[in-house]
Amino acid sequence: MSGAGSFETVLPTLLFVNGETRPLGYAGYGGLVRAVVGGMPMDSVRQMARLLVGVPAEFLGYCGLEKLWAFTQRFLSCLDRLDRDDFLAVVSQLALYVNCLGGWNLHLFPWDTGDHLRQQRSTEVSRQS
Repeated sequence: MSGAGSFETVLPTLLFVNGETRPLGYAGYGGLVRAVVGGMPMDSVRQMARLLVGVPAEFLGYCGLEKLWAFTQRFLSCLDRLDRDDFLAVVSQLALYVNCLGGWNLHLFPWDTGDHLRQQRSTEVSRQS
């Protein structure tokens, strides 16, 4: 356990997880799927993979998503041996997995935690004055 969080809470970590899983799933892994389907040369796609997914996946591993980091490390380690079809098969599943993690984070997020931090509407502000 990394101990990620501040002031002995995991709330900031949950916020960070949400902020990193969405772009990793949609832009990182999802972008790689679109690049392969769009016919981008595999050397370029592999370079994109190295640039787009490692750092966010490592950070998410630090935040507690160790399995995601392990899957990403495994993917990056065999990257040069994957042909177009295998690459697409693996990256499609990783995109689905990351997007599911993001959805689960939103589902499990303690939304009532911020009840005391709600924005006041202009009518509420004028009543309190």
